[in-house]
Amino acid sequence: MTKNENLIEIRKFKHCFANFILTTICIKIVFDLPAWVYILPISLYIFIFAGDFMTTARGDFMQADIRSTFHICSRCVRQCYLLGFDEETGKDYSARKEWIPERLKELQKAFMIEIYAYAIMSNHYHLILNNRPDLANALTIEEVAERWLLIHPTSFMRSAKLSKPRPEDIEELFIKYTVEEIRLRLSDISWFMRELNQYIAIKCNKADQLKGAFFDGRFTSQFLADDEAIASCMVYIDLNPIRAKAASSIEDSYYTSGYDRMKAQTAKMNLEAFQATQKDEDSLTYHQLKEVDTQKAIIQETAWLAPLAPNAPDLKNDLTSGLASAPDLAPQPFLSFTTEKYLELLDLTGREYHKNKPGAIADKFAPILTAMGFQHKHWMLRIRNYGSWYYRAIGPLAKLADKLKSTNQRWFQGIKLWLNPKEKQELKPNTT
Repeated sequence: MTKNENLIEIRKFKHCFANFILTTICIKIVFDLPAWVYILPISLYIFIFAGDFMTTARGDFMQADIRSTFHICSRCVRQCYLLGFDEETGKDYSARKEWIPERLKELQKAFMIEIYAYAIMSNHYHLILNNRPDLANALTIEEVAERWLLIHPTSFMRSAKLSKPRPEDIEELFIKYTVEEIRLRLSDISWFMRELNQYIAIKCNKADQLKGAFFDGRFTSQFLADDEAIASCMVYIDLNPIRAKAASSIEDSYYTSGYDRMKAQTAKMNLEAFQATQKDEDSLTYHQLKEVDTQKAIIQETAWLAPLAPNAPDLKNDLTSGLASAPDLAPQPFLSFTTEKYLELLDLTGREYHKNKPGAIADKFAPILTAMGFQHKHWMLRIRNYGSWYYRAIGPLAKLADKLKSTNQRWFQGIKLWLNPKEKQELKPNTT
């Protein structure tokens, strides 16, 4: 039995014991019968089915030692527009939106967590995160310490403004914590979100000269079971500004991963077109070289997002920059299509979702979706109902069954299943 399974069983026992005591007290007060007449069958029933009635704890659902992908959403307190223009107060907090991607880039240098997508709205933000315990386990003791001390430096490192810890700093860290405890934190999405939200809340409260909660609770999470769930969630996130009428197209959907990928893809196409005509860089003028460097910098700016296609050889990603012990565990493409195809899918989905936009594009849709193994009718149905259908988990029956098994649950609240054609055939009754 794993550590997580032990924690679930302990929590289940505590739940049963509390119900046992409560039942005993009620029977003593209401009825004039021996308590054991009711306690035994009721307690037995609670013990058998307590796991079904209990809410799945975040630590059991979001396990740091198991690689999983989650859609994360965090909202400002009372849904106030604290990350954009607030019409009630007339104040504009839009500059704060830049703080979130800046912090995400810093955290990725420390955590073994891939960032698939993001979107920052005026009163909330979305992320798709994939933890990498395999990469965390490949770190040496020194690498574990260096990464953690990037976000939690010792007092000496802070005062001396050191970027790399001394042996004394590493020793000080492991007096308080064990190596395995820190290693597990580096692949823990809950810790990642704690470091993100706490930093943003403190910075915003300091700017407003206020105290108290900035975000409404911690965050909500949805388990994404397969590539189709990830792709539909990515499109949903990147289309958030368009759906909220804060943007009219991907080109002006600022502070989204879709905009960043589009900008990088444009820069890549510019470089390819330029290199096709000017193969000899020694013959370039100063202004041409400067423009080439500018385009390369634009591409590098999006390197913190997980790649949709294999990275260029000179593209550096902070996730594995310190993996001298296991360089072959670099981030791999997480979807089976290129950035260009994803941007095309994003644009076409956005146009079809908004029926007031002209153009018959269903025929253009089919080749893209077929290449990805998706079905056009089901795809649009999921995108239109994404916010209302789903709560805790998204994906096919087989993948969600595995997740239920790992969390020792019989069901998840508000899950949405979709069946592949093969699964549908398997589920049909045998009439022969």
